[in-house]
Amino acid sequence: MGNTCTQPIAIRDFSLEETRSTSESVFDEKTYYVPQHGKINILSYNIFIRPPFVSNNGEDYKDERLKEFLKLSYSYDIICLQEMFGSYSNRRSDFIEQARKLGFNYHAKSPRPQVFSSLFIDAGLLILSRFPIETFEFCPFNTGLGADYYVQKGVLYVKIRIGNSTLHLYTTHTQATYDEAPKYFIKRSEQLMTFQKFVKKTLQQNNHDEDDLVLLTGDFNVDGRSYRKFDSKEITSVPTLQELTSLQTTDKFTEYEALISCLSENRPEQIEDLLYKKHKEHPITYGDFYVNDRKEIKPIETVLTHPACLCANESLDYIFKYTPDLPNKSLSLPKNKQYAKSGLSVIEESATVEKFLIHGHDFEQLSDHYGVKVTLQYTKGLSLERYDSETTTGSSSDQSALSGNLFEEAQP
Repeated sequence: MGNTCTQPIAIRDFSLEETRSTSESVFDEKTYYVPQHGKINILSYNIFIRPPFVSNNGEDYKDERLKEFLKLSYSYDIICLQEMFGSYSNRRSDFIEQARKLGFNYHAKSPRPQVFSSLFIDAGLLILSRFPIETFEFCPFNTGLGADYYVQKGVLYVKIRIGNSTLHLYTTHTQATYDEAPKYFIKRSEQLMTFQKFVKKTLQQNNHDEDDLVLLTGDFNVDGRSYRKFDSKEITSVPTLQELTSLQTTDKFTEYEALISCLSENRPEQIEDLLYKKHKEHPITYGDFYVNDRKEIKPIETVLTHPACLCANESLDYIFKYTPDLPNKSLSLPKNKQYAKSGLSVIEESATVEKFLIHGHDFEQLSDHYGVKVTLQYTKGLSLERYDSETTTGSSSDQSALSGNLFEEAQP
């Protein structure tokens, strides 16, 4: 269940956040279609709500932190959570019900393990959405190591309809690292290869189109800031990793390079690390620190983080844009019509770390992790008969009706 920790940007303080507008509509009489626009905020967050009686430093304020997080959820339209466990507690089901009252009418969650399984704890994955989830599926990983042996970790997929567009969204929480042994890297890589095969399968089964957007999110437990190098022999000597051919062309590689190789099926050009692309570095998402007046390194968070991981200075949480190499479908358009395709695109400048600092409580953050966020731009192109000023007249009320509201189709 733990984090990739051995030893030793643009960020918002949500205590000062104000409510935002979620959508806007635009009508342009000079065009043959009505463009409608809206922004969709997506958050991925290891929220650190572990089963009862599990904590790092005694009290970890699970109920209080969930209550504060709900107050801040208005800023998001889709939320991917890790370590939101449903085993041995009603916290997850109660949280889903409270989120529904705030407009998250759709959700998907990882299932509880079977009764007679050796696994005792679910994967802790939950996706909340203000937009319709058309289908979802959970793929379990192979048995983990250490404390992860008892957790049914895996990857959760949802297909979300946003107006006339489709978002294929995945979230995961992979094998944690408990010491320097390479077995954790090997196990994690095996899980990531399962992840990639699952992505390919679900996209094919759910009619992925070239205009659809695919995002991979979660706590990957791969530290992008680590300079540790692995020997390529560690790939060639493990039968289950033989498919990672791109890592066999070099003597040494980092685990982040292995992560990209696993997710892209040896085609790194298919994967975009949105936070790295924006910030030109891997931002800290776990074990952050500051330097005091005495030039001493001090941890920013001490109540929730395991003592051995204070000031770990790690980047474990990611949002990847994935562009698969899949057959495209041709679109047949009716005659005498002009069309503008609807579409979802990533606003690259929006990729950022969400610290979730909190004030007035016995805890300083809402989790031992930071969250990561990205904003999407939705553009809906409506089709209209070609406007002819000599033969066609249209009232302003007709035009107003056409402009509509971006999210009208997406609400239940």
